[in-house]
Amino acid sequence: GWAELATGQTADGVKHLRAFLARSPSSELAASARRKLTEAVSRLGDKGELGAQYRTLMADPSLTAEDLYDAALLAGQLGRPQDQEAAWTRLRQEFPDHALAQRTALDLAHLAYTREKYQDAVTLASAATKTPELQAEASLVVGEAKLKLKDYAGALDVFKTVTAPGVDAALRYRALAGSAVAEEEQRKLDAALALYAEVAEGSPDAALQQWARDRVGAVQVQQRRLRELAELDQATALLKAKKYADALAQGRALAQSEDADLRAGALLLVGDAALKLKQPAAALAAFDAAAAVPGLDAAARYRALAGSGVAHEEQQQWPDAFARYQEVAAGSADGTLQQWARDRATVVRAQQERLGRRLLELADAAFKRKKYEEALGQARPVADTATGSLRADALLLVGQVQLKLAQYAAALEAFDAAAAVSGIQPLVQFRALAGSATAYEELRRWDEALQKYELIAASSPDQAQRKWARVRAAAVKARQTSPQKSTEKKPATES
Repeated sequence: GWAELATGQTADGVKHLRAFLARSPSSELAASARRKLTEAVSRLGDKGELGAQYRTLMADPSLTAEDLYDAALLAGQLGRPQDQEAAWTRLRQEFPDHALAQRTALDLAHLAYTREKYQDAVTLASAATKTPELQAEASLVVGEAKLKLKDYAGALDVFKTVTAPGVDAALRYRALAGSAVAEEEQRKLDAALALYAEVAEGSPDAALQQWARDRVGAVQVQQRRLRELAELDQATALLKAKKYADALAQGRALAQSEDADLRAGALLLVGDAALKLKQPAAALAAFDAAAAVPGLDAAARYRALAGSGVAHEEQQQWPDAFARYQEVAAGSADGTLQQWARDRATVVRAQQERLGRRLLELADAAFKRKKYEEALGQARPVADTATGSLRADALLLVGQVQLKLAQYAAALEAFDAAAAVSGIQPLVQFRALAGSATAYEELRRWDEALQKYELIAASSPDQAQRKWARVRAAAVKARQTSPQKSTEKKPATES
C-alpha cells in the first residue's frame, strides 16, 4: 500500500492499506497506516471514500489524538462543520496535554471566527498562543476577532506580538493590516496610513497588497475631507465675523471639493456671503448649484431653495422668488423655515401685484394712445406672471390690443384665458366673452360668434352690454343668411 501511494497509485494504495487495517488492527504499524490512509483519501477527494474513512476513524474504540484530528479534517472536507467541531472538541477533552490539543484549539478558533462567534474565537485562540510554534497565528486570530468585537486598543496590543522580527511574512503583514484597521477605527489616520502603505509596499500577498492600496486611497480621502471640514468651519466663522469677502473666497475654493456634502455646504456659504456683499446673481448661481448636488439631504436642499428665493427677490424677479418660497413653504420639514417662506411669499406676491398694476396702467395708457405694440409689450408679462383678477385684467387688455393688431386668433386665446381665470367678477368674465365673440366674428366663425353674443345678451349683468350683444347677434345672423350681400362694417369691440 505504501509503495503504491509513493508511486502515485492512490486508489490501489487506499485499497491495500484498508485491507491491511482490517486484518491487522492491532499491528504496531496500524497507527501509521491509518494516517497514510487518511492522507491518501483526503488527496483523492472522493466523497464516498472521505465518508467511509471518517466513519472508520470515529468507530475505532482506541482512537488516538491523531485519529480525532484527522477525522475533523475529513469532516471539514465533507462540508460537515458540526462533525468537525465535535471531533476537535473531543480531542481537547480526551487528550488535553497532547500537542494537537493546542493545534485543535486554534482550528476551533478559526471555525468560531467564520461563524461570527468572535468571543469564542478569542478564548480558543488565546489558549493556542501558549504553544510557541502556534503563537503568531493564534495571536493573529485573537487580534482579528477583537477587531470584530470593536476592541481596537486590545487588537493593537495583540497585533504587536505578530509584527515582531522573525515572524512569518504572511502573518506579519496580516497583523500590520489589522493594526492599520484598528488605528483607522480610532481616527488615528496618520498612523493608519503609514501601516497601510507598509502593507501595500511589502506584503507577499497580492490581494492583501491591493486591499491596502485601496485603503491608502480611502484614508487619504478621509484626511482631505477632515481638512476641508476644518476650512469650512473657518469660512463659517469668517461669515459670522462679517468678513464676507474672505468667507466668499474660502467658500469658493471649497466648492470644488469632491465630497458632495461638503461641496453643498460650501456653496450654501458662498450664497450667503454673496447676498451680504449685494451680489444676488452670484448668490443665485451658488444656491442653485447647491440644490442640484446629487444626494443632498432635504434640509440643505430647502436651505438652498430659500437662498435662491432671496436672490431672485433681490433682483426683483418676483415670479421666480415666489415659486421658490412656495416650494419651501410646502415641503420643508423645518417649521420655522416654512413660516418664513410663507411670509416672504406674501410679501413678494404683494410686490408683484403692485408692479403688475403699475405696468398695466402704463399698458392701458399706451393702448389709448394707439401705441399697440408698446401696450402689448407691457401687458403680456403681467398676463404671463400674475394671478387672479390682475391676470384677468391683463389678458383682457392683451386681447383688445391683438384685436387692434388684427391678430384675431391670438386675441381669441387671450380672451378665453381671461374668462377661465377662477374667482373673477361676472362683469370681467362677460367682458372676456364679448372679446371672444368679436374675435370669432372677425375670423368669420359665425356660429361660435353667435353663440357667445346670445349668451351675453341673455346673461350679462350689464344692460348696455346685453343691448350691444343683441345688435351683434342680429348682424351675425344677417351675415349667416346672406354673407355675400352684407355691407355691414366690422364689429366694434365692446369695451
